[in-house]
Amino acid sequence: MAIIYQKDGGTMIGKTKLTDKDKEVLRGMVLNTCEDCEKHEDEVGKLEPHRITQGHKGGKYIPRNLKMLCHDCHLKYAEQW
Repeated sequence: MAIIYQKDGGTMIGKTKLTDKDKEVLRGMVLNTCEDCEKHEDEVGKLEPHRITQGHKGGKYIPRNLKMLCHDCHLKYAEQW
């Protein structure tokens, strides 16, 4: 179980998946901008959470292990797995 801290000091509990509300908070934390290509969601659609360390290698849904990416940038990482 991973705990993700919100800006307001509250917490979200994530198990194997993040809820839509969790993703909304995370998108807001990066100002709705892809962390790789720096395009706004208005251009590329909703951002997707990407675990830097993969789940099967112990990666958790915690801020230091997450990047919020557009679909195209997220696919680039998927190709590397």
